[in-house]
Parts: sequence; C-alpha cells; structure tokens
Amino acid sequence: MSTAVQPCPLPPDDPCAKLAQEINELINRNKKLFGNSGRHGLKYRFQEQIEGANGPPGSGVGNPEIWETHDKAIKEQQVGLKRRLDKFDKNNCGDKVPIPSDALSWATRPAPKPSEWTGPAGEQPAKSAAADPDLMKKMEEITGLSGAALIVYLILSEGSRVLFPPRNLVPVP
Repeated sequence: MSTAVQPCPLPPDDPCAKLAQEINELINRNKKLFGNSGRHGLKYRFQEQIEGANGPPGSGVGNPEIWETHDKAIKEQQVGLKRRLDKFDKNNCGDKVPIPSDALSWATRPAPKPSEWTGPAGEQPAKSAAADPDLMKKMEEITGLSGAALIVYLILSEGSRVLFPPRNLVPVP
C-alpha cells in the first residue's frame, strides 16, 4: 500500500523571495485551499467582514464579538504586511522578485466599518408587507380599507387561498 504524501513547500532560501512569499500570503491566502487551517489573506478577511454572518455591535445579527475579533485581526495583519513591505524595500528586493502591485493598498486600507456590513450575499431579510408603506398605500387604494381592517382582510383573503385552492386562480386584489 502506497500513499502519495505532498510535503509542505519549504520557505525559499533567498530572503527577498521569502519576503515576497509572505507578502503574497498576507494578501491572497485562501485558507479553504489548506483544509480551512491557518488564516485568510486580507482580501478574504475584508470580504468576510463585510459579508459575514456576524454583524457589528448593535446590528443584532450573529455574535458581535466576532466582528470585533476580525477587526483586530485585520489590523494586526496589516501591521505585519507593512513591516514586511518595509523590510522588502530596505533589502532592495523590488528588482529581484515581484510582489502584488496592490500590496501597499492592502496594508493601508481602512478596516471595514460597521456601516459597510451587508451580511451574507442573498440572505437579506425580507421586508414584511406591514413594514412597506408604499405597498400598504397601494392596498388601501385597491381595497378601500386601512389600518387593522386592511390587515384582517389580507389575512382572510390569503388564508382562503390555502383552505380553498381554486381561489388561487383569482389574482390578489
């Protein structure tokens, strides 16, 4: 029985190549490619913070402590990236090995603000009919009812569609 073992790539011997690899990983690493181990690069961290299931404090969504933890991790990772970029420049590595052209941008970009949080894509909470004033005004005009009377009418009207399936052939007034 033989199994193929893939060794972890060894860091390069050249200090400039090593720095370039570290800089690239701090920006572009996708931990999902490594069995969800390690950490994401800043590109993925920013996306996770903006589209994550855990909203910022005050959002009432998920665990707000996770937002704070991610915010701290982003800032710490940016400090590490800045240090490596400084070392890369001090060692005159720019002519020897390439690094991502947007490296400095990722090192200095402000961490996502709570106002930028959108939550997971495609999972935005649906508006209720009662919360949409335009829909309620249209329904008032159509039925001639308003307030509680309109709500009761809608409940009975839509409830009858469940109890009497042929009613589904009649459009909603």
